[in-house]
Order: sequence, then C-alpha cells, then structure tokens
Amino acid sequence: MNEQSEQQSLEAKIISFCLRTECYDRVKNILDKDMFEGEWSPIWQALVDAHSEYSSDFTGAELQAYFDSKHPALPDSTRLRYWEHFETLQDNIGTNVDLQERVIRDLWMRHRARIISELSVNIFLGKENNFGELKRLIESTAEDSIGEKTTYTEVDMGLEELLDSLTIDPDFPFDWEPLSKRVSGLDRGHFGIVFARPETGKTTFISFLTQKYIKQGFTVAVWGNEEPAVRTKLRIIQSYFKVTRKELNDGRREYAQTWSDEVNDRLHVLDCVGTTIQEVDDWCKINKPDIIFIDQLDKVKIAGKYNRGDEKLKEIYLQAREIAKRNKCLVWGVSQASAEAEGLLDVEYQYLDNSKTGKAGEADLIIGIGRRGDRSPENTQRSVFVSKNKQNGWHGKVMAEIDMYRGVYEKQNAVVVVPEEYREEIVIPTEGDFDE
Repeated sequence: MNEQSEQQSLEAKIISFCLRTECYDRVKNILDKDMFEGEWSPIWQALVDAHSEYSSDFTGAELQAYFDSKHPALPDSTRLRYWEHFETLQDNIGTNVDLQERVIRDLWMRHRARIISELSVNIFLGKENNFGELKRLIESTAEDSIGEKTTYTEVDMGLEELLDSLTIDPDFPFDWEPLSKRVSGLDRGHFGIVFARPETGKTTFISFLTQKYIKQGFTVAVWGNEEPAVRTKLRIIQSYFKVTRKELNDGRREYAQTWSDEVNDRLHVLDCVGTTIQEVDDWCKINKPDIIFIDQLDKVKIAGKYNRGDEKLKEIYLQAREIAKRNKCLVWGVSQASAEAEGLLDVEYQYLDNSKTGKAGEADLIIGIGRRGDRSPENTQRSVFVSKNKQNGWHGKVMAEIDMYRGVYEKQNAVVVVPEEYREEIVIPTEGDFDE
C-alpha cells in the first residue's frame, strides 16, 4: 500500500469514527478540513455540518445522502469519485472511543509536524523569517500531545496545610481600598469577568486594574478586539501616571523615560481582531504572563460548530478558564451587559449579554460596573458590583467616582477635576473623547 492510499485509509477510518457523536464531540475542536486531502476535505465538512444540524449518530449512507443534497450540481464524474470514498466508510468500526480519539490525535500531531517542517524548510531557504511562529507551533504541539501527561493531581495536603492555603494572601491583591476591603484579590488559575453597558467605564476600569497590577511588579497582557489597542495602551499609561492626555503629551519625554525605567516589558497590549482562543493559549504558554485581560472575550474566535450562540459563548468562557489553569495565570474576560442593565447600579451577572448561565458558571469573581443617570461627563458616580465571589462569598457593591480624564477610579464622593481643555467655556466634550 503506497503512502497516498495509507493516508486515504486513515481518513476513511477517522470519518467513520466521527459518524458517532461521542467520538466527534471529543475531537471536533482539533480537526479541520485542511487536515483532509482531496475529496475527503468536503466530506469532512459535510460531516461537521450534519452534526451541527442533527444531534445524532449517522451511517455512511446517511452522510452520503446529506452530502449529495448539499452538492446537487456536481458533475457525474466528480460525484462518482466521492461515492467511491463513501463506500470505504464503516458503520460498525468498534466502540473503543478512547482508542479512536488517540488515532485522531495522532493524525493531528502528524498534521502539525508537517506544518512545522514546511515552515522550517522555508526559513532555511530564506523564504520566511518567522522564528516566533515556529517556536509557538513547536511548544504548543508539545504541550498538547497526549500520553505525555495526566490531567489530574491528587490533593495530598494535610489539615494544617489546607487551612493555611485558605488564609494566605492572594497572589494578585486588589490594591484599591474600596474593593480590597471586601475582596482581597484573586490567585493564579482564577478567572474573573468585568462587564458593563457601553460607555460606562469598562476600558477605564481594566486600565486602572492593569496599572495597579504593574505597580505591584506583575507582567500583564491586554488583548483588545473592541477598540484600537493603541488607545487602550495609552489609557493604561494615563492611568499609571494619573494624568490627562494633554499633560502626558506636554511632558512626553519625562513620562516616556519613567515608563521605560519602571515598566519596560511588563505590559503587553495586543490588537487581536479575529484571534482564536487557541492563539491566546499558545501565546501564554510562550510568554508566561501573570495576568491577562481579554476585551472583549465574547468576540474571540473558537473552532467548532455550535447550535446556539450561548453554547458557543459557554465554550469560549470555559476555554478562558482553562487558559488560567494551564498557564498558572489570572485571566480577566471583559464583556457587555444586556440592555436590561441600563441605568442600574446593581449589575448582577444575570445581565451578562447573550448568555443564560454558561458564561457566569465558569467565573471565580464577577464584577459589574453600574451607572444611574445620563452619560454626561459630569455623571462620575459608578458602582462596582460583585455578584459572584468564590473567594470569600461577599456580594454587594462599592461606590466610586470615575475620572475618565485620567483613566482612574476614585473613592466615593472624590472630586474629579475637569481639565482646562474640557471645560465648557473652551470645548464641549463628546462621549468619544474619553474612550469609555
């Protein structure tokens, strides 16, 4: 049997395995039609579409009929080639799903190895110079290979160690008194959610948290797909120095030098429109951040087909939590609040946009930012509402004032000084001037 026929035989077996939902559900997020050659690629895509449309097992004949209904205009000669492939499918190919998953993951590994080898050859020939991508592929493939690790560890701590583990300080304290009095902070492996209505102050809040973490010596990555990431980075720098954009510009040399001396490479801001959750995971494996923010998490791409939007979001949030656990970092997902939260101070997790309970179920801490009244710059009062808290169980709100001009949150009733350039006699600001 030559190499091509061996490959076709393997692809026939894999599609035969995946006719059953039990096997398909285990591997649907690692397989891609690009891993199947020739006519097998459209057949695999037909199987993906069929599983998405019908939640049941299939026979080879049923898949063939479904494929034909999706491609009614194929020439007869082409259709006969596909039928020859369908004839090799087996309905009764065994019940050992663990073995079948292993075979499929071996195919995935071979596919990754081929991509790595092709990229290596291109680098050797001088066609590419993407060593970073090569490193990412190698390290992520090594991490995800099965048989090299187990997914469980036994908790073998004694009583005193267990009690000590619950009373020690958090890995990442909230260095902001109104909140830290109620919730001290979060730990590595934790997943938090920040959400609010549009233009309420999400970006300012995560910029404020980011600079607080940086000042404690942590490395932070902020992934932005909601607005240009350059604006978010500038917002973080404003918050770090607690200055207006004009003040930052007027003293740009001094601020730039201080930023370089104090922060250097401990902040990574990434523009990630179209980024997949796997890419975020791969980046974390290589760069080892302490904390990451994903703004907005709902817009991150994920492989696979989902019957409903809330099912897809649940999987994205589950994967975000897994990133925190696998990479021993803190992950913050940023999301929108639904229209029902407009004008509320008690922004509970039931108001998370486009979700039932799937998104909230994955989080260790959920913070909703609330506001009453209009969206004018003079309305600076905000509530920071904790509606889920696995740390100490406290739920409720702390009131604060948002200083959108300097990118910080202040204690309740603090006076927000309006910069000269934004005073009414000089210029009337608009909502877009403040980047939330």
